[in-house]
Amino acid sequence: MMRKVKWSLFIVDTLDVDNSSNVILFNTSTMSLLSVDRDFYIELKRLDPGQIEEFCSKSGCSYVFENLVEEEFLLPETVDEEKEYVKSVRRQIQEHDTLAVHFLPTLGCNFRCPYCYQDGISRTAKMTCADVDKITSKIEEYIKDNPMVRYLTITLHGGKPTCNWDIVPYAMEQFNTIADRNGVVLRTGIVSNGYLLSPEKANLLSKYNWHRFQVTIDGPPEVHNTRRRLPNGQDTFTPIINNIKYILNQNLLPAVDVRINFDKSNFESISSLIDYMAREFDPQRILLSFGYISQTVEGNACHDYIQDEQIQYEDFYEKYLQLFLHAYAKGFPFDDAFLFGGLCMSKLRNSFAFSPDGAIYKCLSMVGREDGKVSSWRTQCDLEAIPSLMDYDLLHECFEEKCPLIPMCNADCRFDSLVCNGDLKIRNCRRDILMKINRAILYTKYAQLSLTEST
Repeated sequence: MMRKVKWSLFIVDTLDVDNSSNVILFNTSTMSLLSVDRDFYIELKRLDPGQIEEFCSKSGCSYVFENLVEEEFLLPETVDEEKEYVKSVRRQIQEHDTLAVHFLPTLGCNFRCPYCYQDGISRTAKMTCADVDKITSKIEEYIKDNPMVRYLTITLHGGKPTCNWDIVPYAMEQFNTIADRNGVVLRTGIVSNGYLLSPEKANLLSKYNWHRFQVTIDGPPEVHNTRRRLPNGQDTFTPIINNIKYILNQNLLPAVDVRINFDKSNFESISSLIDYMAREFDPQRILLSFGYISQTVEGNACHDYIQDEQIQYEDFYEKYLQLFLHAYAKGFPFDDAFLFGGLCMSKLRNSFAFSPDGAIYKCLSMVGREDGKVSSWRTQCDLEAIPSLMDYDLLHECFEEKCPLIPMCNADCRFDSLVCNGDLKIRNCRRDILMKINRAILYTKYAQLSLTEST
């Protein structure tokens, strides 16, 4: 008896990208890829659930049907995808085996970037060693109460963590001690402008299972230095590049994450930066990402700058694609998916940002803002009681609209919803632009896949 199946909701295809003979199918839930003959795929889409397997069999393409089923492009007709997906996400959040701690030694920063999302908050607070003791005590208590935790990931963030480095060696040793004492694996990361991440600091991080460094470079020197600038206007580009070279040449990390924020004022210069990076580094060791300059809260200079220089969504697709194609042709690797939101720290259960202002936050973009505080580490707080910001009512709205991008964005970014709509409980849907970008990425990377090849 032939099986009755239906197409999964979670499919992005390249059917409308061009007229090539094959269509790339991407399952946003399983992350599977298949290449299928265009005409055959169009015919399959016309069929009723009970006809698909029989059609494939009569066409001598039973293997296509089996691939589509195995990779969950085709599902049993009775499957309730929303119910199963929500159950899966709840389980993933509840059983997440990584305690992700964003540790902010200071909110201070030595740069004066015109688009900083933290503009307008107080920058004076700094952590002390006594503060580290209080925070590590709460972290250890949480690990003991949550036996599913197998990894402790410490990401140094800020402000800029290098601006209060005196406490970092002590803090890292404390984190290492509680990891060893409780049988969990410590992993270390840092998000920094890279200016003060000297060889000495990099060598320190390498002792604690350092796995990630994210740095922002906004153009060639003459452009970067006007955007990622010191108060005195001194060159920041050269020290950052030299620090990256040291890290890679010493093999302290396999690769470095380089974010390039672009807007109207620097877009035309980004291709030159990409060319420079391709000459100076092995492209496979530079993980490029192109950052959209998102709006921040009103009442500060950065909000006004972004208002003037932000690239509007209707133009973002073409500009992003231009940069992506240029960088991809130079050999820089890219993920299969582009997204604005995701299953980020705000939506995960075991994820907290400890700020020097005494507050605990669930979202880094909300650090320093009163409406973003969820607790205080200076008090007898209960990390267990801090809820995830995952909003299942908003997720239901996404299912009602039959959006295939749900596993990628999970109702999108809560902070962007706050900024754009004034309310965390309202979706800030960017489906159209995300669909266009992701279809273009799939076509660029996989148009030459052989028929029914999967990855």
